[in-house]
Amino acid sequence: MAEYQSILNGECGFLLARSESVCRDFYAAYVCRALRPRIIVDYEREAYVLDEGTVRVTFDRDVRAAFGGTGQDIFCKELPCIPAIDAGKSILEVKYTEFLPDKIQNTLCIKASEYIAASKYVMCCDAAKIV
Repeated sequence: MAEYQSILNGECGFLLARSESVCRDFYAAYVCRALRPRIIVDYEREAYVLDEGTVRVTFDRDVRAAFGGTGQDIFCKELPCIPAIDAGKSILEVKYTEFLPDKIQNTLCIKASEYIAASKYVMCCDAAKIV
């Protein structure tokens, strides 16, 4: 939580001492591209893992844009928020690293040309009218 608060306060130098490449990448983007936190993407997730093909299937529902402002606790359940997708709808996400097993591919009944990307971040920005 201290690192989160430091980032919100614009103090990101500590990231350079971290060994993870994502920390250095974040620092570079924060400094060079002036990236700043804008919105909190919150949702409920139901996840399933299949070892065959290293497959992860998730259902994300109740996707919402939360507003906390600088210094707020991003884990606070009382943050004001607005829905980013219609009630009762879910986002099905299938990720795999090796191959997509036939039993998953056949269950989905989706042709390669029908695959689409869905960014919960973009959905939340759209819902909140953030450009």
